[in-house]
Amino acid sequence: MGADAEKLKVATGSLRNDAALWEGKATDMSGLKAKIETLTFTHLEAGLFFTITGANDKLVNDLASRAGEASQRFTEVAGVLRTCADTYEAEDAAGKHRIDNVW
Repeated sequence: MGADAEKLKVATGSLRNDAALWEGKATDMSGLKAKIETLTFTHLEAGLFFTITGANDKLVNDLASRAGEASQRFTEVAGVLRTCADTYEAEDAAGKHRIDNVW
């Protein structure tokens, strides 16, 4: 007998809900990246601390890169979760999880 239809619906719904959460966090990370990128100083803003702005700018660039990578990976996780849900549904519809009358 195949997977209980209601259980399958709950499982695939959970996967899709999780995917939506990951996409939301990807959006959050994109927003964070944009905010981080504003943390650099111009020479005028740095004033007397001009000599240390290079280290700050490197840190800002590194953090912005990590936030951008996180956004990309979170989006990929969401895609994988949706693919899993679609695959479970397709396999169930095709009867691949049924073991009726094996003997």
